[in-house]
Amino acid sequence: VDRGWGIGGAGVDIFFVISGFVITFTGPLASPRPTGAQFFWRRWSRVAPIFYLLSAPFIAIAVATGGLNWPQTAATFLFWPAAGPDLVQPYLHAGWTLGFEMLFYTAMSLALVGGRLRRNFALLAAALALTAIASRFMAWNGLKVLANPIFVEFAAGAGLAILWPRLRAAPLALGWVMIATGIGVIAADAVIGVGNVSWWTTLENTNVWMRVAVFGAPGALLVAGFCVCERALKGRLLSLAASLGDASYSLYLSQAFSVPAASLLWFQFLGRTHLVVTGLISFVAAVAVGVAVYRWVERPILKDLRRVRWSWPQPAGAAT
Repeated sequence: VDRGWGIGGAGVDIFFVISGFVITFTGPLASPRPTGAQFFWRRWSRVAPIFYLLSAPFIAIAVATGGLNWPQTAATFLFWPAAGPDLVQPYLHAGWTLGFEMLFYTAMSLALVGGRLRRNFALLAAALALTAIASRFMAWNGLKVLANPIFVEFAAGAGLAILWPRLRAAPLALGWVMIATGIGVIAADAVIGVGNVSWWTTLENTNVWMRVAVFGAPGALLVAGFCVCERALKGRLLSLAASLGDASYSLYLSQAFSVPAASLLWFQFLGRTHLVVTGLISFVAAVAVGVAVYRWVERPILKDLRRVRWSWPQPAGAAT
């Protein structure tokens, strides 16, 4: 998808930047800082259970139609898209982003092992460099994932987390300019076209630097701008933004059900489709279903999983 509605894919890149911010803020920058095992459990339990649950209907369809296969099963349950001869999406296709998320969580968990951040980050940087070099000489699909430039967007979010104290003190005008610029660039992308920056080219590690430039850069500007302007959001506006943020993951996953259903019902009702109206109806349905799934499915699951605690103590005098 080159133009127009395909620009919605930028939401994934904004999400990656936000993820980099949140993971850094709740991991290395947290006080007290969690252990690697604690951190990984928190992230896995936040992401995996609801994804498995919402994947169940698609797995059932695969079983019924004879489409069950190991590569997609590994992509679904292990978050690894390179288990077969080709890179694949999980059964719930929107979950293709979770492979990158889980790799980032794993790297950050390893950085927290033993409380030796500087040493661990140096080792991870060396491993990443070797992986990038190896990807130039080996055709293994796993290297297309491990050395994917999309991780630059996570790094951008991590950088914003480190700059958070300065961003909070920056002038509000600067924040609004960042937000306006980010939105303006994404709008221009929609008009001009950005080439093929689909999920497939991202997994295949082709044209990913273009995606980082046209989606990731303005996404980072948006996140930075909202970091600056966060203090200006008050009252109901802040509550609404927080509620939608809490439900964003459920919304992202459940759109695989809500958007096709809303589009189909609208078509059955009118007997024809209208791009703008169908898009608006689908958006409203996605938000409504996403909030409902969060409140009545995801949040209860998270509440139960929070009772499971890792008891390993935090290393005393952990070096940074």
